[in-house]
Amino acid sequence: MRLLDTLTVRTASLLAGGLVLVGGLAGLVAWPALPAEMAIHFGPAGPDQFVSKLRGVLLVPALGLAVIGFVWLFERNPADPTVTSLGILFTGVTLTYVHGIVLLWNLGVQVDVTAAVGPIVVVAGALVYVQYRGIPRFVRG
Repeated sequence: MRLLDTLTVRTASLLAGGLVLVGGLAGLVAWPALPAEMAIHFGPAGPDQFVSKLRGVLLVPALGLAVIGFVWLFERNPADPTVTSLGILFTGVTLTYVHGIVLLWNLGVQVDVTAAVGPIVVVAGALVYVQYRGIPRFVRG
C-alpha cells in the first residue's frame, strides 16, 4: 500500500482546514503588533497593495476555508481520490504559507517575497509531475 493511499479526501480537508485556522489564529495573536494598514501584495519594488488590518488578518483564512470546503464538496476525482486529496492539502499549505509571509512582512521581517514563492512553485511542479507521470517508485513503498 502506498503512503498516499491512506490520505483520504476527508483527512486532507481536515488537515488543510486546520492549517488555515492556525494561520488565522497566528494573525489574531499578532494583532496588537500589526499595522493598521497591511501590505498584502508585493511587486518588484516592494508592497503595492494594502488593506485594513481586519482584512489582512482574516481574508486569506476565510477564503482558504471556503475554497477547501468547496473543493471537498464538489471536486471529486472518483478515478483517483488521491489527486483531490493532494490538491486540497496543497491549497491549505500554500495559503497558510503565503499568509505567514504576509504576517511576517507586516511585523517588520523583511522577507524576500520573490524567493519565498519559490518553494510553492517547486511543490506545484512536483504535483503536476505526479498527476501526469505517476508517483515515483521510491515514494510508492
